[in-house]
Amino acid sequence: MVIAQRPSPRLLLLAITAFLFGCGGDTGEEETPPVDPESPAVKEPATPPKPVVPAAPPIVYVEELDQFQEYFKEQHDTSVSHTRKKNYCSFTAGKAGMPIRIALYGKPHVATSDFYGSSMSGVLREGNPERGLKIAKWSLSRDDVVSELATQGLSEVDYGWIDVKFQEPTAPLEIGKKYFVVCERIADGKHFFGAFSFGEGNPYAGGRHWLHPEHDLVFRSYVGNEEKPVLEAPETNATEPPDPKGIPITPSVPSPQYSEDKKNVVPPLAPVSTPPSPVAPAPASPVAPPTPAPPVVPPGPPQPRLRSVIPLEKGPLEEIVFPRKSGGLEGTRSLPLPLPPPLPKANEATANGDLNKTKRRGLLPGLFPRK
Repeated sequence: MVIAQRPSPRLLLLAITAFLFGCGGDTGEEETPPVDPESPAVKEPATPPKPVVPAAPPIVYVEELDQFQEYFKEQHDTSVSHTRKKNYCSFTAGKAGMPIRIALYGKPHVATSDFYGSSMSGVLREGNPERGLKIAKWSLSRDDVVSELATQGLSEVDYGWIDVKFQEPTAPLEIGKKYFVVCERIADGKHFFGAFSFGEGNPYAGGRHWLHPEHDLVFRSYVGNEEKPVLEAPETNATEPPDPKGIPITPSVPSPQYSEDKKNVVPPLAPVSTPPSPVAPAPASPVAPPTPAPPVVPPGPPQPRLRSVIPLEKGPLEEIVFPRKSGGLEGTRSLPLPLPPPLPKANEATANGDLNKTKRRGLLPGLFPRK
């Protein structure tokens, strides 16, 4: 019979401790808090945008014809070579400006040949065909020649003007200096290119062709000057009035003051100016209607003027005559007029019984009565 033994307290304590540490929620790894991408701490420092440099406008040259030589004979043409002393033509600049192009008169060579290459290239030199300063580069192919003649309505067997355009010019041409169009290379390992007309007898004294000192190619040279853009006027506020422009005022010529001379004198011409703006006429003042004249009353008998009349019981009537307005006299009319009372006669008793005696008055009439 097996008797079960109790576990020791130490084992139980160790098991409980292991259980508590094992069942804990702490994994031992610290979780990083979520980061808001919009927070200022996360945002990277903004770098200032690079200033946008506006592209420089292309330089535009206005070309102008400078030198030319157009004398030649039929069937007088030659080819250009790259061999030293057989590879150039020259001209003397008559106008200052950048080299633009030189036009040669000729035709394309045959397509398949043991002597002619498909293209040629070279430089423009100043003063000397071998050691002169390089001013520009140029190149020309047979296909270019055929294409240029086709634009003129010509075929491969016709003669016409062929443009040799100068590329990357570095300096303008100076008046009086001699310049050389030099061929340095011909493609396909060939020695010649093209068929160009020339004239004999030194028709152009300012240059020569490599073949002979008195032979000159038929050519036209062009120079160009930079076209200056027109400066635009600054925009102004429409509300601001424009600056007033002074208008010259010519003094007036006095004209005669006689009536006969005024008919034959032509007034001097006034300076032409901007016509004044029409002036609105002032409003006319209201005109009162005419007052009608009073009706004409036919003349009647004149009325006498009123007077204060005191009638008396007894008294004669006097006749009063009133003058008419026209100066005549109208008819008389009897009106009663007051008459003064009659004076009493001497030694006649009055109504109160006194005699009509003349009374004397003195200083003391009451003291010394008159008997």
